Amino acid sequence: MSVSIKEICSAISSYHPMPDLSLIRRAYIYASYYHRDQFRLSGEPYIVHPLSVAKILTELKTDDKSVAAGLLHDVAEDTQKTIEDIAKHFGDEVAFLVDGVTKISKLDVNLKAEERQIENLRKMFVFMARDVRVILIKIADRLDNIRTIEFLPEEKARKIADETLKIFAPIAHRLGLYNIKTELEDRSFEVLYPNAARYIKNKIRDIISDGRKLIKEVEDYTSSILKKEGIENFKVESRVKGIYSIWNKMVGQGIDIENVYDIIGFRIIVQTVEDCYRVLGVLHTYFKPIPGKFKDYIAIPKPNGYKSLHTKVILEGGKRAEFQIRTFEMHKEAEEGIAAHWAYKEKSPISPSGLKIFSWLRSVLELSRENPEYEVKKISQDIYPDEIYVFTPKGDVKILPRGATVLDFAFTIHTDLGLSCVGARVNGKLQPIDYVLRSGDIVEVITSKNQKPKRNWLDFVVTEKARARIKQWLSKGEKQINIETGEEILKRELRKFGLNLNDIIRKGILSKAIASLNLKSPQDLYMYIGAGKIPLSSFLRVLKRFIEQDGEQKKQVSPESDNARETDNTKEISQKSFQTFLYGDLKGVQMRFALCCTPVYHDDVVGYITKGYGIVIHRADCPELSHLDTERIIKIPKDYLPDNIDYISKIKFNIKSFDSLNDVLQSLRKKGFKISEFISREDNGAFQVELKVKVKSKQEVEQILNNLSAMKSVENVSRI
Repeated sequence: MSVSIKEICSAISSYHPMPDLSLIRRAYIYASYYHRDQFRLSGEPYIVHPLSVAKILTELKTDDKSVAAGLLHDVAEDTQKTIEDIAKHFGDEVAFLVDGVTKISKLDVNLKAEERQIENLRKMFVFMARDVRVILIKIADRLDNIRTIEFLPEEKARKIADETLKIFAPIAHRLGLYNIKTELEDRSFEVLYPNAARYIKNKIRDIISDGRKLIKEVEDYTSSILKKEGIENFKVESRVKGIYSIWNKMVGQGIDIENVYDIIGFRIIVQTVEDCYRVLGVLHTYFKPIPGKFKDYIAIPKPNGYKSLHTKVILEGGKRAEFQIRTFEMHKEAEEGIAAHWAYKEKSPISPSGLKIFSWLRSVLELSRENPEYEVKKISQDIYPDEIYVFTPKGDVKILPRGATVLDFAFTIHTDLGLSCVGARVNGKLQPIDYVLRSGDIVEVITSKNQKPKRNWLDFVVTEKARARIKQWLSKGEKQINIETGEEILKRELRKFGLNLNDIIRKGILSKAIASLNLKSPQDLYMYIGAGKIPLSSFLRVLKRFIEQDGEQKKQVSPESDNARETDNTKEISQKSFQTFLYGDLKGVQMRFALCCTPVYHDDVVGYITKGYGIVIHRADCPELSHLDTERIIKIPKDYLPDNIDYISKIKFNIKSFDSLNDVLQSLRKKGFKISEFISREDNGAFQVELKVKVKSKQEVEQILNNLSAMKSVENVSRI
């Protein structure tokens, strides 16, 4: 029997003091128009479905915007109209609800996952809803679909029933919607297990038929003993357990239906909590209680707020029965679930039980005070505030801490996937490994066999598993990494002086230098250089001594050589091979720049003639010149240096705290200066800092010195 818009308006007016009936009627007209050419598989006009959903929402006593959204919930998904169109005609709030239902409907989930993953999926649905009303609309939508499921093809019907049983029925249970939960379960069970469902229904029919007289006798006898004991204003009723619940008990306990004693249960509803416990005492006086079958959900409510006393007793004749004892308020909450806690009167507080019903969401009901009535809104924005829920391409859900990255996700799937991760497709778009994920993202990890973990990965991963696996790999691979790094550093540095590492090894020079340092092998040397435990400049001085002893005088390692580690691929004069300058008598002579004083364009410079190794250019004020043979020092015009390259200038200063160093570096970078390296050393609580900065000329060096000197936290600024 189809529902009319008049029935819906009448229903919401029965509990809502000021519903916007115009909004609901306009939503109905809008949905009717855009669904006008669509029909259900039953042959009915499609609008019958939105009307049924809206009617279910009025039974849940939801607000007018929820009912309007229920009428419109399929418009954005099944017609050419968009969420923006809905917002334009019905406001942002209704559009928000419709959009939430649409997004949940599009989720493709893996129903074959294990139970833990299924629970994650339930959380995912709730999280993506962002508003409890979205969940209610979706549950109402699913309830109407399951009621008409017989018109669907078998395969599709089974998929919907499976999803309903695993996802939506448990969510309805969490919200205290027991009647809806039972109907969802039973109808889904009939689709998935028709033979078992038919067997149980037939058995129940027989039990009720055979026990109808007994049921009436128990109700009458219970009423008489309660009156006799002075209990007033009570109600006794019976209820039949759902077929899916009976099946679960049979399977779980390995028993036949004849041994399920609570198929028919009795409920006693009274005025006060004190009456509940008085009734319990009466029942245990007149009936024999079954040991271990008493549960006090009043003292300790279920996570969703459910309250009642449950006890099982033996009736006259040896039959067993379960009694539930609760107050009328508890009964209303048990029957209506979350709907029992809506408040539509100004300054009307929500009930404590209403707050507890959402304890499983780790949140509380948030009430809007912008309207005359309170509305339950957006509770899920604070659900699991420290967690996000991310999909694999197969539909499995992974729970990650907020702030988790693509790399965290990869390690969650498998360690090898994390170690080789180079990025991911997030919702179809390529993203780097440090991309921060959000709930609802679908992530497909991209790997490379050439990828290796790097220490800076530890700077952005947030999961303990990722950190532990990265550290474990680095610990195992760091030795080899340091060996490879150290060997490359040494080769590169030797090439600057025209030397070849393989030649030095072949002539036995390297082994002598290594032995003098009490090292066992070249690998030990490389490892210590790579780890920074042996300064490169120190080893080069040792190597130079053995080269000279070997008679290699044509190519020397300069004592001026500092730690000249290459910092990037930028063209730097201090890192180039020897330059050939055409100048007077120096035509064709090779030249290089001293690392001790790092001369730059427009400095006053001199040249030092080495033995068989060309000319080394120093600043004219370089202290090292005092240790050199003055007869080999020659003058070189300062304009002779090239003006079209980057130079490296060394600057040192003291700073009061390490925290201030970051401010200094940022200040220089903002002014356009590129810092290629910095070294800091602590000295009595203060810090000595040496910077290598890329410059074009002496003027830029002076500008940097002036900028540093002007900073309050910086002292003793000078050029090295």
